Amino acid sequence: MTPLLFALALSVGTGRQEAPESLKALARSLSGQGLAVSVGSDVRGGWELWVESEGPVADATIKRVTGRRDVGSIRLLQGGFGDAGVRWIKEVPRLHTVVLVSDRLTDDCTTPLSGLKALVKLDLNRARLTKSGLARLTRIKTLERLYLYNAQLPPNDLLVLGTMQRLKVLSLPKSVPASVIRRLRKKLPKTDIDQI
Repeated sequence: MTPLLFALALSVGTGRQEAPESLKALARSLSGQGLAVSVGSDVRGGWELWVESEGPVADATIKRVTGRRDVGSIRLLQGGFGDAGVRWIKEVPRLHTVVLVSDRLTDDCTTPLSGLKALVKLDLNRARLTKSGLARLTRIKTLERLYLYNAQLPPNDLLVLGTMQRLKVLSLPKSVPASVIRRLRKKLPKTDIDQI
């Protein structure tokens, strides 16, 4: 089984060589659950926390980061969590990057995500979305990069994303027909639309 990478990139630059005590305490707490945890500085001058596991992430694990104003990025790459876990993400107000890989995600996960005011990059790999969930994503006015590769989507439902003029990158599954890609490119001429 591939290791789980659950990363929290802290966006607040401290100028210190040592991680904040609150971050070290969170790392110790997660390590106490049998997870391999490391802390280091991120490219934005803040801090990054990596948690690795052989198994899936529980919804309750996501709750552990709620209320942290210094967390800028959450990456949950192993799956196991669902919409119930994602609802806690809205309690991390300064997120700029969210990467979620889980086949348990549905349209319901887009409600808390659409409330993130600083979100620039969103990756919903393996999510099962429809027009309803995609329409909620259009409410994220700061979003510049949207990755939906490996997501399960009715192709024509993707056309609702045509209002997202701020998007710089839109990555879609290879299964999306060329006709839908052409229509999206017409609606989003400044967006780099690719298929993975």
